[in-house]
Amino acid sequence: MIKNIQLMAGCLAMMICALLLAQPTAWSALRVSPTQQNLQISPGNTETIELQLSNSSRTDKLHLHLYVTDYNIRQDGSPVFPNANETKDSIASWVNIKDANVVLNPGERRIVPIRYTVPKRAKGERYGAIMVEKKPVPYTRTPEEVRNNKLSGIISVSYRIACTVVLSVDGTRFEKKGSVTNVAVNIPPSDSWMEKQKIEVMAVFKNEGNIHISPRRGEALIVHKKFRKVVARIPLTTPRNPNIFPGALRSYKGYIEEPLQPGEYAVQAKFNVGSGRGHTSRVNTEFIITPELAEAMNQMYYGDNEYSGPTIIGADPQLVEVKVPVGGFRSSSVTVNNQHEEPIQVQSYIKDLQFQPDGEMQIMESGTIERSCADWVSIQPAKFYLQPGASKKIILRVRIPDGADGGHYGKLVFETSPFTADKLSDSEPETSLGSTLMVVIPGTSKIKGAITNFEPSLIGNGKIPEFAIGFNNTGNVHMRPTGMITIKDYMGDVVHEQSLGKNVPFVLPGNTRQIKEVYNGEELPAGKYSAMIVINYEDETDVKADCKFTITDKPTTTDKPIQVAGDQKKVNNS
Repeated sequence: MIKNIQLMAGCLAMMICALLLAQPTAWSALRVSPTQQNLQISPGNTETIELQLSNSSRTDKLHLHLYVTDYNIRQDGSPVFPNANETKDSIASWVNIKDANVVLNPGERRIVPIRYTVPKRAKGERYGAIMVEKKPVPYTRTPEEVRNNKLSGIISVSYRIACTVVLSVDGTRFEKKGSVTNVAVNIPPSDSWMEKQKIEVMAVFKNEGNIHISPRRGEALIVHKKFRKVVARIPLTTPRNPNIFPGALRSYKGYIEEPLQPGEYAVQAKFNVGSGRGHTSRVNTEFIITPELAEAMNQMYYGDNEYSGPTIIGADPQLVEVKVPVGGFRSSSVTVNNQHEEPIQVQSYIKDLQFQPDGEMQIMESGTIERSCADWVSIQPAKFYLQPGASKKIILRVRIPDGADGGHYGKLVFETSPFTADKLSDSEPETSLGSTLMVVIPGTSKIKGAITNFEPSLIGNGKIPEFAIGFNNTGNVHMRPTGMITIKDYMGDVVHEQSLGKNVPFVLPGNTRQIKEVYNGEELPAGKYSAMIVINYEDETDVKADCKFTITDKPTTTDKPIQVAGDQKKVNNS
């Protein structure tokens, strides 16, 4: 008897799997536009907003049911949709859907009116979502199955797409405020640094106001405790929806890429919300860079060469950019500080630099690259002494020769030797890297470039898409690529647009850089998509590239999966 039950259970499981695989994925033909509504309505007023539904299938009807849920955003930025009226700021009771059940024929588009009524004494913001759910088609046994009394089974899987709604009640006195509630540092294990690991900085921001906010210019300040100096500023970003609802938390991350010297550090996080000086964390997080870790960071960033030793000299600013006409002269100052535990003698040089596609910096002897500025720059003083923790201001004097054009580049390099009892050490000098120099001759710049590759990562099972972008600077001056990625669905409708992120690096003339751009919208439904990137540079002609990708189904029997596309914006493709 037990064996028979086990055999029947095994057959049932096989039949369920087969039926799931055999079912058509007609739900992925459903399109909803827009997928986000931002509304502003006065108390006591009613407005009707149109929601467009479309069926891109050429053969299957879609049986749809529309209803309202609450809408919230988790700390990691992912959406969550509780049942209606479960959350404090629910919009559910203000929404009326007249045509809640819709049948779309193949290729049909339908407008569904959504009615919003704001009570007379209402204030603040309300949040919710209009859910468009595909009803599962009941499974009917075939005549053969009925005749032979075969054991049959089917698991019905429902899918739904959300149009998120944020409604601001007009006349409300909104207040934008918040605070940084936590800052943490994650240092990877020492044995993983050969895999291009980075130190992660994480901060949590809380919205303490009464309106949703998107904090701007988040950054982590890395402070050397002994010398009380900010040695690095790390951009903090969130890969998903940037909005934070009142009372909610959001996690932000950044990565320390440039090497740090051995020592103790403190981290502060800072964000701007609206106008004002911004919000800085009240409690600092501290961490230690050991000599072994400092060496690993240097080797990862600069490669295994003479510049991969521990940092001894700090330089501020890290980037010196000057504009000088042909035949002209300019000077700029750099503050140099001794981050070593003993007195040192410092000898300063200007050398050439360029970047590998993965961002690794290469330092070369002056005059090696075509667009070197090393011979144009003199350092005063070039040699000096520094006590531990002491600083000195040096002057970089730049003179431009006749016939120069575009941009020219260099790296301030320091050779240091221990200096005790008025005597230099016999040990080999250590090398530290200082400021990057960018010299531009105004009126001679030629800004041009080409996209060498544009391709998505493997996408499926709910993974966030990433795009790899290769950009080659074919002009004569450095540039930071800016542009837009546009994603369209199977029907050619725009489902998401995003600008290239803030962390896109400078690309020097003649260099190619690989840029990774993480999709920052909400989850896309399964289906076929196309992506186009347009990179623009000032008044020059844009460069474009496109690619195609597919997001696969991920059916589940435990819950109704939510499939949410990013903000939708119609564009003129003519």
